[in-house]
Amino acid sequence: SWRGGGGGGGGAVPAFAAAISACGRAAQWDAALALLEGMRADRLDPSVVSYNAAISACEKGHRWWQALDLLRHVENSNLLPTIVTYSAVMGALHKGSQWQRSVALLDLMRDKQVSLEVVSCSTVISACEKGHRWEAALALLTWMRCEGPRPNVISFNAAMSACEKGREWTRSIHLLRELQAL
Repeated sequence: SWRGGGGGGGGAVPAFAAAISACGRAAQWDAALALLEGMRADRLDPSVVSYNAAISACEKGHRWWQALDLLRHVENSNLLPTIVTYSAVMGALHKGSQWQRSVALLDLMRDKQVSLEVVSCSTVISACEKGHRWEAALALLTWMRCEGPRPNVISFNAAMSACEKGREWTRSIHLLRELQAL
């Protein structure tokens, strides 16, 4: 059977994950969520890969609240969220202009000792920039320089853009000089 024989779902879970991923690439978040729900209805346990694909679909569909809901499902199951899980949720929050939730998620990741990547931190800086929160963007960049993953040109550009939006042009120039010195 297509389920991998015996009804245990051995082959079905990866097949569903692939289909959910395809829906995500096509920006069909609603179809991706329907497939995930179909897995549950068929008594199949979605894998973290299935959830990641659905969260990515929500990100592409600008459905940040559904991405957060899926993260809660992962956390309440026997699955461990991965950096991919968190990064997809972070991207959805950024696209949804949810800078406060982005910062809170980053704090949660730090509390859970998730190995942070520069991309996730830069996404939060960008979310702060989008929310016109230059102070929060600079605080995160400072944290990255002292304790977090080493900031890159994207991190600095996002922070400079946040300063620009906050009419803090002298801080932006200072960050540019700092970036050039790296």
